[in-house]
Amino acid sequence: MLDDNVPVAGTSEPVAFYGVFDGHGGRAAALFLRDNLMKNVVGNENFVSDPERALKEAFFRTDQDFYDAAEPGESSGSTGLAACVIGGKLYIANAGDCRAVLSRKGRAVDLSIDQKPESEGEMARIKRAGGFVEDGYVNGLLGVSRAFGDWHIEGLKGRGGQVGPLTVDPEIEKTRLTEEDEFLILACDGLWDVFSSQNAIDVARASLREHNDPKRTARDLATEALRRNSSDNVSVVCVCLTEQMPEKETFIRKAPSLLRSLSIDALSMVSKAITEDAATPIPVDHAFAPKRVQSIRNFDATSQPADPISGVNVVAPSAEQVSSVLDSIAAFNVQNKVSTGALGLERRDSAPLDQSMESPLDTLEEEEE
Repeated sequence: MLDDNVPVAGTSEPVAFYGVFDGHGGRAAALFLRDNLMKNVVGNENFVSDPERALKEAFFRTDQDFYDAAEPGESSGSTGLAACVIGGKLYIANAGDCRAVLSRKGRAVDLSIDQKPESEGEMARIKRAGGFVEDGYVNGLLGVSRAFGDWHIEGLKGRGGQVGPLTVDPEIEKTRLTEEDEFLILACDGLWDVFSSQNAIDVARASLREHNDPKRTARDLATEALRRNSSDNVSVVCVCLTEQMPEKETFIRKAPSLLRSLSIDALSMVSKAITEDAATPIPVDHAFAPKRVQSIRNFDATSQPADPISGVNVVAPSAEQVSSVLDSIAAFNVQNKVSTGALGLERRDSAPLDQSMESPLDTLEEEEE
């Protein structure tokens, strides 16, 4: 991970650089990025006039520098996610499956795309470069489609101007920061395996409202990811974009989307309920049983629910499963005008789901810790 403010010749605007580097096959590539990528970015002759071009060129240069500096037989690689703030503009450069998420007044805004070999765009690019994807691995060998290093794998990276299936070419996203932008989360896939973007923002906001310390918030997110049994390593950087802690906000979400803002304890309760329900399924005689979440996993608020499903093996509920269950509970509450649902989902001014998309569905307030 990298978190630094840097002086840059040619501009009087404040410049800050942050990065997350998720290594594989050893630490060498990730450590090299930590020590060299920022220097190559801000030292690029185009940095002030064209930051996007500077970021791309720096990614390629750093990759080549690692190749030149590596010991014979070096077999490490690393994905790389960099965030650069120049004045009021934020630039995100991503090569791999890390993710950057911005909190805009409490709403999660994804600023990068998880580049995985099996995704449609990456698979098409890999095939154009003469490669293939097998069981989620590029050429059956590597589980990421964009990365620094990995020069030891024959045929993955192009040389001499040739394009290979594995590339370090970053996707760039830029945005102008506003007064509504609170903080930024940069993290490797170990966090996003068990957190949705919105869930991470909700947990981070609750943490920042307690102490307004981004380093502690990053640790809180990483600790919770491990508690949720993330099977990968977890690296997190939290960057506060304002000195004030996030304010308690009231959100209005339009149908059919539903916003939840739950404590870690509430999410844990749902996860535990899913696991217990799968282990000891109990038939129910109605569509919604607050204590038996199995009966609503496939609940569709726009049609009659199917009969309860029993005997499903679920040993480690994912963030998506938890989110799906919460959506079902919330949808049921709205459809049946329940003012307070399970797990602290408090609702006011609820309206039926068949109203037009232009009318407010309901109002949700974030939970007080």
